[in-house]
Amino acid sequence: MKKSNKKTSAWRVLAISLAFILLLPVGYYALRLFVPPSNIYEITADYASDPYNPAEAVGMFPYVFVGYVEKTYDMNQTRLYRQFPESRRNDNAHPAFTECIIRVLKNIQGELRTDVPISYYKPSGLDMTLSTFTQYKDDVYPEKGKIYIFLANAAEDNTFGGAGPNTTVELEEGITADNLDRSNIYQRFVKACENPVRNSVIQQLWNNIPWYMSEFDVNFKENGQLLSDSPSLETYAKWQAEKDREWAEGEAEREAQFERDKRELEEESKRAAEIDPTVQGSTIAGQAGVDVNDYE
Repeated sequence: MKKSNKKTSAWRVLAISLAFILLLPVGYYALRLFVPPSNIYEITADYASDPYNPAEAVGMFPYVFVGYVEKTYDMNQTRLYRQFPESRRNDNAHPAFTECIIRVLKNIQGELRTDVPISYYKPSGLDMTLSTFTQYKDDVYPEKGKIYIFLANAAEDNTFGGAGPNTTVELEEGITADNLDRSNIYQRFVKACENPVRNSVIQQLWNNIPWYMSEFDVNFKENGQLLSDSPSLETYAKWQAEKDREWAEGEAEREAQFERDKRELEEESKRAAEIDPTVQGSTIAGQAGVDVNDYE
């Protein structure tokens, strides 16, 4: 009888231990739902225009609008029950996305629907471990219940969003859809859209890269639709081919320069060895010798 009790106790301990191990990920996940992570990782990027200048910032985005954030869904936090578009899930450049359900209050640039909630994808949110919050440096994470000015462009699958400084700008406290004209921030972006500034690089991109229409555009009709003033896919293909040719020519020149530098180093090494056979490689003003083989 005692032996049977021992067997039952052993099985009970094993079952409890197994349940504890299985529940650990669930517990961790539940913890991260309520306890925000302390680690923040900021993505730094080089921008073709000055994102801190509204007139230049709006020059990169066909859509600029005032929106009220109704809900937010963190991609990794909600992955058990909410599916994100493939273009957002499999973007290697961004480890996390947040989908913002927005009610458009006022279009400043572009024509988005105001009668339905729209999805705006922001490259920011929790990483796969839910332990680090990732976002672009100086970007703003949209919060539920707040009003922002959003800058956006659409992808080929018609999903749209924006990232970087001044792509999500919170309006002053007390500003609502009924008193937008009292907002200095709103007025600043209205003026920026009336007189956008595009430097030579941005203008070249604007003239050659296709700009897609959001599925929430009032003029949207079919998947992959381009904006009316967007360059054609044929124009883009020609532009890309020219860029590839320029890069190939530049690569050839870089290879040639590498070979010239290598020969110069070899000659320097020979001259140094003639003066002092114990020296390997070239010497400059007391610096240690450089072995030409280390150059490769």
